[in-house]
Amino acid sequence: MLEIAPRQNDQSLKQYVFATLSQNIVRLNLKPGEKLNEAEISELLGISRTPIREALLDLAEKKLVVIRPRSGTFVSFIDMDIVAQFLYLRTVVERDLSRMACDCLSPDDIDRLHENIAIQKYYYETSKPNKLLECDIRFHGEIYRICKKEFLSDVISNLSIHFDRIRYLSMTKREFILKISEHENYLHALENGDVQAAMAISDEHMAHTFEDYEWIKEAFPHYIGSSEG
Repeated sequence: MLEIAPRQNDQSLKQYVFATLSQNIVRLNLKPGEKLNEAEISELLGISRTPIREALLDLAEKKLVVIRPRSGTFVSFIDMDIVAQFLYLRTVVERDLSRMACDCLSPDDIDRLHENIAIQKYYYETSKPNKLLECDIRFHGEIYRICKKEFLSDVISNLSIHFDRIRYLSMTKREFILKISEHENYLHALENGDVQAAMAISDEHMAHTFEDYEWIKEAFPHYIGSSEG
């Protein structure tokens, strides 16, 4: 069943459909390989099929769906090559942001990040992976904001959907508490102005995604494949 959020005032119909479908792809409400039915989506969202087709073309461009002539439109499989390339980008960017954040972190920033970690723990203990993913994204987004790199944060966010499917699945594991402890250690390094420790923790945090992938490959082999379908 699709999760349907209210349409925002500044969203066009195409943007609304894109946001709705991409969120449901990340949260596995729309599973890899699943066929999408334009008529059903149109009925669920209460809008015509034209903006749905336009959104599906945008999703295909981002390799989140595969459009097969005379067959239909299908959710793409999790493509680890795409995930690895995105992870490389984030590792390079966030290593440098760690250095910058050590120099410009304010007491208010520290409080905000500690509050975020406390909320992460709550969502982990209450088994709410949707909320936990949102909170995790906000934690990393705060580092971009602190370093005044909001535009770069938007670019990264727009590219992250393939990666976010891996993150969402990893948050269903009980062991995810280890990732939250990495956030705590990272924040501690930032507070102390320990650039080398912050950069090392950031690298380690990104690298653990590959460990998650190995688990996902065993637990959900039917989700893995080429984004080309």
